[in-house]
Amino acid sequence: MIGTVTVSIKPHVLVRSADGRVGAGIIRVAKTPDPDACKREITRERRGEERREMNRYTVALLQLLLEAQDGALGVPSRDLCFVADIRLGERTDAASDHDVRIRDVRGACAQIARHWPLITPRNSVLNR
Repeated sequence: MIGTVTVSIKPHVLVRSADGRVGAGIIRVAKTPDPDACKREITRERRGEERREMNRYTVALLQLLLEAQDGALGVPSRDLCFVADIRLGERTDAASDHDVRIRDVRGACAQIARHWPLITPRNSVLNR
């Protein structure tokens, strides 16, 4: 739970250090956005950066998940959280603006909580 919004994130690995700190990792194999599918170098760079940006927010979500465990797994450490992006062949760690990303996620969840009760689904969705 982030505020009153349920968020689902499932790490592939938990990482524990000898001093009791804990982190989590996700192995990202999703194909899109696929930088290699682009003909133009500028598009390839943009898609690669889109993947990196998603990965940085995923690292923030991993830290929030560990913090929600109230120490049951160990002391959460953002330095031990990562995304291994197979498509890019890169590991993404906590960004330099990691704390801002944590606040952004919490803020987005607060906004969702405020607006969700105001959303009425179309009848076609309810009839399924």
